Amino acid sequence: MKQFNRQLILFLFLALITSSMTFARKPAVEPVSGISIDQYDDVAPSKATPFDFTQNEKSKSLAPVRKSPVKETNVEMMDDSKSTTNKTIVILMICLLPIAVWLGLMKGVKDLEEEVPSNVVDLDSKRESDNDDDMNFPKAS
Repeated sequence: MKQFNRQLILFLFLALITSSMTFARKPAVEPVSGISIDQYDDVAPSKATPFDFTQNEKSKSLAPVRKSPVKETNVEMMDDSKSTTNKTIVILMICLLPIAVWLGLMKGVKDLEEEVPSNVVDLDSKRESDNDDDMNFPKAS
């Protein structure tokens, strides 16, 4: 179960990091959409109607609708100290968020060291060393 949790955390971490790279990019050149030369129908000059640039009488007669004037509201200026305090609190919270998440995750993880019962004796400490380098031989001369 512990190995499964590590694998899951590793997978989620890698998925989070690489998620920004998995989105597809748009093509550098947009596909051209328009009228093809083969599909263009010529209009005979006798049937062509030019655009009339003179202004219509209807557009002159329409007057803008006037609504009641908007009342001005007086807003007191905020002190600079209040705004900097709020900015400082927000920046501090953003900086402390990863630490809080880390501590929350580590609180749930059990200690890696296992507790040893008190009646267990370490056998290596009781054994004599079989290192023969420490033997004292008399000199041959």
